[in-house]
Amino acid sequence: TTARDTPKQSDEGASPTDAPSPSANWDESRFDGAVYRAFINSPAGHFGNFGAYTAAPVSGQQPDTSAEVDPRFKAVNQALQAGNATNAIAAAKELIAALQSEKPPQRDLLNHAHMALAAASLLNNDLESAGKALRTISPGTLDGDDRQRYAELRDLVKDGRREAFSRAFDADTKAGGESNQKGRAAAKEAEKLVEFIQATEPGNTKEIAEAKLKQANALLLGGNYRDAEKALRGIDEKQLDSEQKEHFTAVQDELHAQQVDALARGFDYDMKHKRYKQAASNATAMVNNIAKHFPDRKEHLVLARLQQTTAQIMNGDMDAARQSLGRINRDDLKQMPKDAQARYRELAGALREHFENVKKLEVLKADQAAIQDKLKTIDSLTTSG
Repeated sequence: TTARDTPKQSDEGASPTDAPSPSANWDESRFDGAVYRAFINSPAGHFGNFGAYTAAPVSGQQPDTSAEVDPRFKAVNQALQAGNATNAIAAAKELIAALQSEKPPQRDLLNHAHMALAAASLLNNDLESAGKALRTISPGTLDGDDRQRYAELRDLVKDGRREAFSRAFDADTKAGGESNQKGRAAAKEAEKLVEFIQATEPGNTKEIAEAKLKQANALLLGGNYRDAEKALRGIDEKQLDSEQKEHFTAVQDELHAQQVDALARGFDYDMKHKRYKQAASNATAMVNNIAKHFPDRKEHLVLARLQQTTAQIMNGDMDAARQSLGRINRDDLKQMPKDAQARYRELAGALREHFENVKKLEVLKADQAAIQDKLKTIDSLTTSG
């Protein structure tokens, strides 16, 4: 995963960047109904009929450990084996309704029926319905074989979401152009993946973090850094592996770069419309972001401080402007282009002139006060004499 470069500001205060946004380099295979059919017919993936159970022991006889299949599962099993998704879904839903009406309901058979519905939905390329069916099952209530079957279905849903994300992300990446809707479809798929894993494997922090990173990555594709920041919440960087940490850092760098871009655009807009107080606020936030997240980008920090000083002077906050200009490192300033150095001298000159005038005004005020005191004294002597 690669992130774009850190923000590149122009001398006028904009902060454009032409480097590409970070992309998700995840190894995923295409998912469709054919994948599910191949899976259940493979030696590793074939897990037999749904509705299998072990008959209760008969008194005086050896217990029968062979599994029997509840006859009510015949229709759904036949439809699944035939690859008929429509009939399998209908049969599974009818079966679930019948089992739920029993008093008391048989939990194991209901679990099987919901897994059958999930399988049928996967056969029909319906990840939403497959995920919903699996979320009705509590994995802790499953025995070893059923837990394995549930895990295989769950993994197929996750693979489907990952593939849907990749297709949407790649489509927006290849489309080019700029729009805040870019990456939205991919982000939605990643969000659904996050929700599904949180519901079915709440302890799987690694895959949850991976899905959150996908979501944030996609949102940044359209410049939606605020939503991306929300998507990253809950990720504990300490629990990430080395590859995930690299991806996390790249996404964060892109997020902060977009924040600086937005602040720079806001600064330009406010200065143009003479909203100097808001411009100063945006410039201050820009300075803080660059100083914190891009401390090595000295040129950008100097330019941001020049913008901050300019807005503060225009807003009449001369003390704050003097402090902002004073924070510019002189060695960094020497490395700046000549026009930036000239801008610094102009601002420094304006501030120097202002405070010299302030001193002169203070002297005049002091002289006036002294004259007033003398006049009062003369007036007092005249009155008493």
